[in-house]
Amino acid sequence: MPAGNDSGGYNFKILHTMSTIKKWVVLTSGKRSLTDISKELKKKGFVVGHVLKAIGQITGEATDDIKHSAEDIDGITDIFQSHDDIELGDPDSPVTW
Repeated sequence: MPAGNDSGGYNFKILHTMSTIKKWVVLTSGKRSLTDISKELKKKGFVVGHVLKAIGQITGEATDDIKHSAEDIDGITDIFQSHDDIELGDPDSPVTW
């Protein structure tokens, strides 16, 4: 190990620049097939989870950079972060969301 290098062999520059992967929901305009949009998302590095044809949405995972790149795909109207923290109350509770 070179003198003064106490990194234990890790490249901290690479670790520092890695982005966090987040869950996303892709809204589409209906002007293009979800299959075609899904293929383009994958080419940009977006990991497609579900293609929801009935509601014109695609779910998946990606970094912020990939999400921003995917916003330019023709047929996509919006991409927003998915939140898994919705809890439904009991049927007789006054608040259900």
